[in-house]
Amino acid sequence: MADASHELRTPISIIRGEAGTWRSRTERGAAEYKQALALVLDESRRLSRLVDDLLNLARADAAA
Repeated sequence: MADASHELRTPISIIRGEAGTWRSRTERGAAEYKQALALVLDESRRLSRLVDDLLNLARADAAA
């Protein structure tokens, strides 16, 4: 569980950091928005994979 917690923390921190940075900036270009959104999308996909893996582990433990 400690490994899972650590693995989940990283993408969440990145997403929160990006969102906070972009929320506080006043001037933003389209290319910068696209780059930030690409990062958030990548990290959210990573989170989804981690959650899927955790669900599969839980199911395997329940079946054992």
